[in-house]
Amino acid sequence: MALNRLEELFTKVYSATLNNKIDWKKNPKLESSYKAEIGKNQIYIYFSAGRFRAVILSQEGDEIGKLTSYSYPKLKELFDLAKRKALKIDENLKEIDSLLDSL
Repeated sequence: MALNRLEELFTKVYSATLNNKIDWKKNPKLESSYKAEIGKNQIYIYFSAGRFRAVILSQEGDEIGKLTSYSYPKLKELFDLAKRKALKIDENLKEIDSLLDSL
């Protein structure tokens, strides 16, 4: 897949993630890795060898495309968003704040 097309696609993924339209999950197979299912395809985002990386796999597990933060700097932001969604960071912080307020 052409780099420009992948960049456009990940810009849409970023926007959909911001709008809570993508359900990110922790990837149990790789530490600091998150995955989302888009139809029958999967997107994985992770940190490895000093770079943020993303890969799209078909339903058969074939690689459709991949990006690194070197070619697409916004990938770090997407990784951070995916992590926040997968680990429910905002919800957990809100709960802790509420519990502390009730002390």
